[in-house]
Amino acid sequence: MKSNEIKEAALKYFTIHGYEGASLSLIAEEVGMKKQSIYAHFKGKDDLFLQVLRDAKETELSSKLQYFSEIDSQNPKLDLYGFLQLVIDLFQKNEQLKFWLRMSFFPPAHLAKAIEMEVIDIEDKV
Repeated sequence: MKSNEIKEAALKYFTIHGYEGASLSLIAEEVGMKKQSIYAHFKGKDDLFLQVLRDAKETELSSKLQYFSEIDSQNPKLDLYGFLQLVIDLFQKNEQLKFWLRMSFFPPAHLAKAIEMEVIDIEDKV
């Protein structure tokens, strides 16, 4: 599906260059389309960015919730250590979560409030 290809390319550029440094032209070129064609899938750069952000959020949330569902809670110290190790592994190995981490701490100014709400939402759920 082309939307997913666009989001994958956008993830790459947003992670490496941040919101400001990622252009729709480069993202479109990456997936072999013209910039205008992106608008058939997304309202604009902000919409694409926020959808990539929400995908990354869901990846983090599902990983953490899966971990919590598998622990036995008999050894809280070991469980906490395992959780911290999971977080380290996720942020080192998963591009979506590198993006999520970067944007959680350094959001584009005009999207800061929307991103803050996503961060609060995931923390409430975890």
